[in-house]
Amino acid sequence: MRVYRNQISTSWLKAAAIGSVWGSTEVMLGSFLHNLRLPLAGSILTFVAIVYMTVFAFIWNDKFIILKAAIITSLIKSISPSSVLLGPMTAILLEGILFELALWIFGHNFLGFAIGGILTQMSVILHKIITLLIVYGSDLVRIADNLYSYVQHELGIALSGQQALVFLVFAYAVLGFLAAVIGYFSASSTAKFLSHEQDNKLIKYFIRPVKINIDPFRSKPGRFSPFLLLFVSLALMIFLLWLISKISVAMAMLVLSFVFAGYYLLYPQAFRIFKKFFFWVQIIILFLAGVLFYYDTPEKLMFNPQGFELSALMIFRALIIIIFFSIISIQLNNERIKAFLLSRGFQNIYLTLELSFLTLPRFIEYFSQKFDYRIIRKLILFSFSLVEFYQKNIAYRSVFLITGDKDSGKTTFTKKVIKLLSHYGIKCGGVVTEKKSNSNIIDYYATDIQTNESVLLCTSRKINQPYFKTMHFYFDRNGVDYGIEFIKNAIDKKLIFIDEVGRLEILNYGWSRIIEILLDMKKHQVWTVRNRYVKPLLRKFMINEAFVFDINDDTPDETAQFIINKIFTDDENIFFD
Repeated sequence: MRVYRNQISTSWLKAAAIGSVWGSTEVMLGSFLHNLRLPLAGSILTFVAIVYMTVFAFIWNDKFIILKAAIITSLIKSISPSSVLLGPMTAILLEGILFELALWIFGHNFLGFAIGGILTQMSVILHKIITLLIVYGSDLVRIADNLYSYVQHELGIALSGQQALVFLVFAYAVLGFLAAVIGYFSASSTAKFLSHEQDNKLIKYFIRPVKINIDPFRSKPGRFSPFLLLFVSLALMIFLLWLISKISVAMAMLVLSFVFAGYYLLYPQAFRIFKKFFFWVQIIILFLAGVLFYYDTPEKLMFNPQGFELSALMIFRALIIIIFFSIISIQLNNERIKAFLLSRGFQNIYLTLELSFLTLPRFIEYFSQKFDYRIIRKLILFSFSLVEFYQKNIAYRSVFLITGDKDSGKTTFTKKVIKLLSHYGIKCGGVVTEKKSNSNIIDYYATDIQTNESVLLCTSRKINQPYFKTMHFYFDRNGVDYGIEFIKNAIDKKLIFIDEVGRLEILNYGWSRIIEILLDMKKHQVWTVRNRYVKPLLRKFMINEAFVFDINDDTPDETAQFIINKIFTDDENIFFD
C-alpha cells in the first residue's frame, strides 16, 4: 500500500487572500469605471494595485507572493463580463512581474516598493504600446509620428514627440511613487487596528455559502475537441495575418467576412465588442489617420490610394487580433482545457483560485454596500484572518484507490473487497463495470452494487442511442446517466465504490461531476484506476491524501482491513472535532 499526500503551501494561501482583495477591486471598480466611461481607467486600477502590492509585500515577505497573487487576480479577472480578457489579464501579470522584479533587486524595503510602484505604473504605457503594435502593426508608429507632426505644425506646439513621451513617462512615474508611499505608510500603521475578534465577524459575513445553479450529476461532453478548436484558432489567426498581406483589400474583406461568420456561430460572445460605439469610433479614426497621414505630409492633408490600402490592411489585422484573442480567451476557459492544465501540475493555482472564488462574491457585496474610508484597511487586515481560515477550513480530500494495469483484474479484486467489507458490516454502494466480449465486439456494463441492476455503459460497436465517442468506444449517454443514478443512490452508504475512473474523468466527462459532489460531501470513496491515470486523477480532483492498493502487491483482505481502520479513525476525529 502506498500513500500520496499533497498540501497547499501557506504562500499560495496568502496569494489566495491577496487575490480575493485585488480581484474584487479589479472586477468591481473596473466595472464601475467602465460604465462611467472614464478615461485612464487602467491607470486608476494600476494605482490601486500598487497600493495593494506594497501593503502585502510589506506584511508578508514570502518569495514571489506578489507574482502568485497576480496570477490568481488575472484568473479572477476572467469572470469579468467582457469579450476581450487577454489584455487586462496580461496587464495584471505584467504588474506582478515588474513589482516582484523590483523587490528581488532592491529588497523588501521602501526603495524596493518605490521602484516597484514606478515600474508598475509605467507598465500601463508599455502594455498599451505593445498592445497597439500587436493589434495594428508597426505602421501605427509611422502614422502616429506623422499625425503628431501635423498637429505640431498646425498648432505651433514647441514640444517634440520625444519630449511629450518623456513628460508622460515622468507623470506616470510620479503616480507610481505616490501609490507606493500610500501603501507603505498604510501597511506600517494598519497593524495597530482591527482586533482578531473583529476579523472573525468579517469572516462570518464573507464566508456565507453562495448558491450555484448547476446540475452537478450530468455529464455533457462537447461536440468538438476543445484542444482541436484552440489549435485551429491559433493556426488560423497566424495564417490570416499572413494572408491579408498577400491578397487585395476586397479579397481580404471577403475572406474575413466568411471566417468571422463561421466563428460567430460558435462563439457569438466574442463579437460583443462590435456592439460598442467607441470601438467603431476608434477604428474609423485610425483608418482616416492612416489614409491621411501614412506618408510624411506635415504641411497639409493628403489622400493617397496606397495609404487607403495600407490603412485597410491595418484595420483588418486589428480585427483579426481582437476577435481571435477573444475567441482564445473563451476557449481557454473550457473545462477540459482547465482539467488538462490541472493534470499537468497546476494544482496549487486552481486550489487557490477556488478559495479566492469562495470569498470573492462577499468581498464585492461588502465593498459595494458598505464603502467608506476605512474599507481598504478592513479588506487588507481581513486577509490575515482569511489565511488562517483557509488553513483550518480548506476542503481536505481523501480517497482510496485500487490500481492495476488494463484487464489485470481490478474489478474482480474490487468485488472481493466489497464482499469482505459487507461481511464486517460496512454498507457499500456505487457502481462496478463488467466486461463482456463476443467475437470482435466488446461491451462494458455498469452494475449497481446494491441491486445488481446492469445497463450498457459503452461498446466497441456503433449504437443507435444518443452517444459520445472516445478513441475506441461508443458511450451510451443513458447508460452514463443510469450509472450516475447508481452512485447517487449510494450516498447514504459508508463506502461508495466507483469502478474504472480514468481518462474520461480527467477530461470532466463520465463520473467526474458526481465525484466532485461526493468529495465536497466528504464521503468515503474507493476508485479503481489504471496505474497510468493515478497521478493525473489526484491532481485533477485536488486530492490531498490517497491510499493506493496495487492488486499485484496487496491482498483483498489487507485492503479491506486498512479501509475499515481508516474510515472509523476518520469518523472518530470528525466526531470529537
